[in-house]
Amino acid sequence: MSYDLAQRLIEVRARAARLRSEAFIDYEPMVCGVRLRPVTLATYNRLLAFESPFVTGGPVDLEALAVFVWLHHPDFSQHGTRARRRVLRRVHRALFPRWPRLNALLLAVSTLPRFRWLRPLTSATEQQRHTEAAGEIRRLLDEALHDYPSPGSSEEDAEKVKRQSDAPPIAFQASILNTFRRALDIPYAETEALPLKRLIQLYREVIYTSTGGKGLSLMRREEAAIWSEHLGRKNAAAATTTPQS
Repeated sequence: MSYDLAQRLIEVRARAARLRSEAFIDYEPMVCGVRLRPVTLATYNRLLAFESPFVTGGPVDLEALAVFVWLHHPDFSQHGTRARRRVLRRVHRALFPRWPRLNALLLAVSTLPRFRWLRPLTSATEQQRHTEAAGEIRRLLDEALHDYPSPGSSEEDAEKVKRQSDAPPIAFQASILNTFRRALDIPYAETEALPLKRLIQLYREVIYTSTGGKGLSLMRREEAAIWSEHLGRKNAAAATTTPQS
């Protein structure tokens, strides 16, 4: 194992250890100024059911932002109409400046050297607020799903996982539920309510124990990519070496 390969693996594994420790720290994410519950398997399934662009792809609009906030709000319920309206009003206020035309005018004027003092009187534009909220939601989902087990260690498998990182298949979710019920005797409802980031770490531990620590599926996609690159270089070098007679 070359020094470059060893050093890169050490760095990747150190980052993985830190992220896995953070998975067991309780936290309340905030989007659009609203405190939410962490992403869980249940809320993720609801995002899939509502065909949220955050998991299925596509443009993100106001409705997609509002749906994500409502699904992860502590007051969420199927028939919570009044609470839903209250939350959606808060989202709307957070995404739109109070006086958009005046704000846009002040922003334009404040770009002039003589009127830079107007900048503190301005606020973020509608587009900036949408971009910030969407970016935070993507970060939360990526953080929650980032460490779910890879199906293999080849470059093709690593790229497949990367493409699916925003939307694990239903079979994966069913596997988690059945594994927890069978191995840990945890009811489906409790499993679905666990923060997804923490749930994936517990799932990895169950796989690790059941395979005696030899499961290739425990390899992170970053680590798999490094190994794939290293093996690719070795194969290329071997192919270009002329056999000596």
